[in-house]
Amino acid sequence: MGDKLLGALRRLSLIETPQHSPLHSLDGRAKIAVTLLYLVALLSLPLDSLAGIILMSLVPIAGWAVGRLRGRTILRWALLSLPFTVAVGAFNPLLDREPVAEVAGVTLTHGWITLCGLILRGVLSVSVVVELVLSTGVYRLCVDAGRLGVPAVVVALVLMVYRYMRLLMGEVLTLRMAVDARRQRRGALPMRVWARVVGVLLIGSVRRARWVGMALEARAGGGVPRFRLPATKWRTTDTLFVVFSAVVITLLRFVDCCL
Repeated sequence: MGDKLLGALRRLSLIETPQHSPLHSLDGRAKIAVTLLYLVALLSLPLDSLAGIILMSLVPIAGWAVGRLRGRTILRWALLSLPFTVAVGAFNPLLDREPVAEVAGVTLTHGWITLCGLILRGVLSVSVVVELVLSTGVYRLCVDAGRLGVPAVVVALVLMVYRYMRLLMGEVLTLRMAVDARRQRRGALPMRVWARVVGVLLIGSVRRARWVGMALEARAGGGVPRFRLPATKWRTTDTLFVVFSAVVITLLRFVDCCL
């Protein structure tokens, strides 16, 4: 468990580490606009339009290549959507039994096609959002979202949750190392030890929440805290990126109507 926590903390640190690629150098507002446009175009496709959904997969593949991102990381996060999409469309094959085609003697019904379309849409949607986060960073992404008009309370809430998540993972790692140092045997921790660890984390969380509340009252008068980063300037490259991406996404969406 300690190795997994260390790996997770390293991956979170890498998100905020500046990378050098054409995708990383773009303004976060441009990437947010393109991502929203892609999601609207993707989710507007009918579930039984598998050809159109597969065509739309070219956009995240291009972003993966241009941003020099790790495909394994993107795929790992994208596959997390599988249980939810399967749960939503699990009854489609049972409720929609209209025959569509026959493959190797097996009748393929409309319900199975819509289930596959739902799974593909979920994986692609998560993939493009993960690419946005990896190529921008959580702090920069939240600040740029605020510059686009997202309410400050939403930006502050996301950033505080993100910061505390990293802090909580570090505390869990420290407690696990302390427990392993005192134990003579290696292996899974007994339930009573886990109960103590969870209790310590809970008490620490309540105490830290009280400190944060007092700090907000002292610095912001109980208002919404503001997280400031150096503002980036909109360049011609960002405009070209938005225009080109919008044209490509629109064409891919329009091509589906002709299939």
